Amino acid sequence: MLGERRGSRWATLEATSGKRRVVLYRSRNSREFQRVRRAVIRAVEANRDPRP
Repeated sequence: MLGERRGSRWATLEATSGKRRVVLYRSRNSREFQRVRRAVIRAVEANRDPRP
C-alpha cells in the first residue's frame, strides 16, 4: 500500500510492509516530489498482473 502525507514543509511518500510503515521518499520540493510519486505509481502499475 502506498500513501502520501503532506501538510508540513515536507512531502513524504510512504508504504506499508506487513505491519511496518516505511518512508520511501521525502522532499521539500513539490515538483520533484510529484515526479517521483508519478514514477512510483507507473512502476507499480507496470508490475501488476494483466487482467483477462
